[in-house]
Amino acid sequence: MCRSDLTPSMLFNVAEQQYLHRLSQRLPLSVLLSSARNQEEIGMDFVYHSARLSGSRYDWHDTLTLLKNGRTAAKPFADAVMLLNLWRSYQYLLSCFDAKHTSIQDFIINSHALITQDLPPHQQDKPVSHHSAYPAAELNRLMTEEQKLHNPFDRALYCYNYLADGNRFPYGSKRTARHTTAFVLMNAGLFPCVFWADGNQDDAESFGCDVENNNSSNSRNAFIHAYKQTVARYEPKPAPECRRAA
Repeated sequence: MCRSDLTPSMLFNVAEQQYLHRLSQRLPLSVLLSSARNQEEIGMDFVYHSARLSGSRYDWHDTLTLLKNGRTAAKPFADAVMLLNLWRSYQYLLSCFDAKHTSIQDFIINSHALITQDLPPHQQDKPVSHHSAYPAAELNRLMTEEQKLHNPFDRALYCYNYLADGNRFPYGSKRTARHTTAFVLMNAGLFPCVFWADGNQDDAESFGCDVENNNSSNSRNAFIHAYKQTVARYEPKPAPECRRAA
């Protein structure tokens, strides 16, 4: 499948776009950006599940201990490096919305560099830069196609499918894709999507396999499933009513 073919089957249909829009109205981006506590708690979810989808053996408790206190667990050191790198990339993601403009191309380059920093030799990837001809050409093509899309959910899905391909980055491609998806949605004023490692379906694997096999329907469904879970988890809940005794 040519990643530059923006055929209707590769994008959300009208009903899916409307459904995602309704979901997004239940969870405004301000829930994340206006609260330092929410930024930390949601960020830990984002990082933990992204790492688990990439093979991390750190459980939830070990992840919190590492990110909050810097203490590693009795698990592979590479997993700790992965989590810390994802956390740094998440902090960079938030910084992009502190009253300054960051292009999507710069975000991809910088996020990928953070995600693959200090990895073991067998996991290292050549850094992406503006001076590397192949990655630069790939990113330019992504920018050209992404700008043709007007719906932010289409842009997010397209960027994920494009970047998650292992041929773009030999290592860290899906993690970079997940962070870029968050950036695209937030740049449109929408709450980012968390891809859940313990959901009813493995969203990351669904994306990767379905794109390679031209199974665009499952790829779209996986995104919708993950976003529905995200909204259900973080949407503001009404305060419980206090009833007076008769």
